[in-house]
Amino acid sequence: MKSPFLILEEYLSPLQCENILNDLYCIDCIDFSDTNKKYCYPISDDALFNHLEKIIKSIYPKINEMYGVNCAKIEAIEYQLMRENTEATDFQAYNSVYLNGQWVRNEFNDFVITIMLTSHVQSTDDGLDAEFEHYGAGIQYPQHNVTFYSDRGGILIHPSDPHFIHNISANHLGTCALINVAVSCDNLYLYDPVSFNKEQ
Repeated sequence: MKSPFLILEEYLSPLQCENILNDLYCIDCIDFSDTNKKYCYPISDDALFNHLEKIIKSIYPKINEMYGVNCAKIEAIEYQLMRENTEATDFQAYNSVYLNGQWVRNEFNDFVITIMLTSHVQSTDDGLDAEFEHYGAGIQYPQHNVTFYSDRGGILIHPSDPHFIHNISANHLGTCALINVAVSCDNLYLYDPVSFNKEQ
């Protein structure tokens, strides 16, 4: 069967990821001294936004080919960080909210692109680099019975709708850092599970 997830391994180099992290730490509006261990900030810094925009637009052809769409616009870019000993995040769908027992679309985006800036380690027996590695913080998709763990420089892409409800599990050690990008298409994309369940 064809996976509905698009995974780009090592799309960015470790140095590119490190430079993005350094730029994030220099943005004045992000207060990393906050006692909250779960940070989620929109990126409004023009220079960093423009840099990330170039990376994101370079991925458009791969999304277009995989899903048969035409990516048109970046709706939002946010930085997500989970410190050591952070509890799991709430479940969410990127373009919908849960109201009166059902998911209702409330955002104009069709796909979410997650850029992984740090790496998950399988074991902490040999220690870890707390700035660029972490233990835990898997991105969980219960409807698909799959969990993705960060690999620095990798990119995970999927539709934004409630077929892809997900959260991030607890982070036990180190720092998990991600960039989440919401992208809209020329025409509204409606995910069809049947098209991805066919034998290839």
